[in-house]
Amino acid sequence: MALDITLIVLLNLLGIYTYVFIFQFFSWFFARNLGGKLDIFPLDIIDGTELNAMVDQQVKDYIAPLLQSKGYSEEKIKEILTVNPIGSGGSNRIFKR
Repeated sequence: MALDITLIVLLNLLGIYTYVFIFQFFSWFFARNLGGKLDIFPLDIIDGTELNAMVDQQVKDYIAPLLQSKGYSEEKIKEILTVNPIGSGGSNRIFKR
């Protein structure tokens, strides 16, 4: 009796896993053949670019007039407010852990 119950439970689990595998296979197959590669960016990249644009605009709106009032020239202000990558300035551009 216990062996019958154990076999029934294991066969039901095997059946559930089989259905899940079949569903995953068909979804992979249709996504590959019909959808192709989706060009959806992760939300952190989208939010990061929007945040970067917002911060750049606010820096130009608030910090540039302050620097002009202190006597900096337009070229110097552009040089100060220009974003440089971390690896610039002759350092190694390869990020090591």
